[in-house]
Amino acid sequence: MEIAPLMQWRDICGREDAYRFDLLVGKLQKSLLDGSSDFAYFKKDFIQQISELPINIGQVKIKIKWIDIAKSGQFWLEPTVESLEEIRNELRGIMKYRTKPRIERVPPLVIDVTDGEEEYEELKSHFGGVDLAAYRHRVENVLKELFDEAPVLQKIKAGQPVTEREIVELSEKVILRDPQLRINELLTYFPNEAGRIDLAIRQIIGLDAEAVNKHFTAFVQKYPSLNSFQIRFLEMIKKHITTYGKLEITQLYDVPFTTIHSDGIDGIFPEEEQADALMDLIEKINNFALSA
Repeated sequence: MEIAPLMQWRDICGREDAYRFDLLVGKLQKSLLDGSSDFAYFKKDFIQQISELPINIGQVKIKIKWIDIAKSGQFWLEPTVESLEEIRNELRGIMKYRTKPRIERVPPLVIDVTDGEEEYEELKSHFGGVDLAAYRHRVENVLKELFDEAPVLQKIKAGQPVTEREIVELSEKVILRDPQLRINELLTYFPNEAGRIDLAIRQIIGLDAEAVNKHFTAFVQKYPSLNSFQIRFLEMIKKHITTYGKLEITQLYDVPFTTIHSDGIDGIFPEEEQADALMDLIEKINNFALSA
């Protein structure tokens, strides 16, 4: 309470990238200690940022040993707070050299106006080299503010199908809250194979826990002899989907899903029929409305 207000006067000019990297590693370390499913999300961002370091620059080239370690699969088999801290200390000073990714422009948004004609508004990405975590937080705050007054958000969180018109109306509400935030830009940062905005929004606001649990209850009833490790694994999956609205199958072979068994889903569900059924259920939730 005494010190925090003074931090606004600290001069970090020229070191913003280092401090952002510090923050990311701090979140990564905390999620590791908590055994949180957020670990996979922060790990992906961590590796992405390190991969953007251009090794042709001298200051980066001398750190190539640490870059290779941080990107190696061996490092992520048993990561620790200490090993992440070592990487942070070695690489924070060169994060300013990152080659920021170029974000392609999204297609024009079409909005029906009162006279029946169509208005085409050209959109440009406002977030070149966007910090995905910060962008997600910004969108999440706006959607939380609108949740009670936007039935379409309640339907999306409940896993119910929505119409294109409902998405357009939501887009208009979002623009009123934040003029530079465009709903259809979400597909640029949170893509899905179906190209659906509602699925992108689900990655921000998550899914209703009761709706998700209903589908996993059916899975447990189909296989009543599941052991305690398998039940715990299912709980981890449900928590992730409830928080992020989806779960990529590849994540089932990564932390935190390898904390119970190093082989992930293959180790927890050795019976191929059960493993396939579980992956089919996850894919169904990922790509379709739960009530569809």
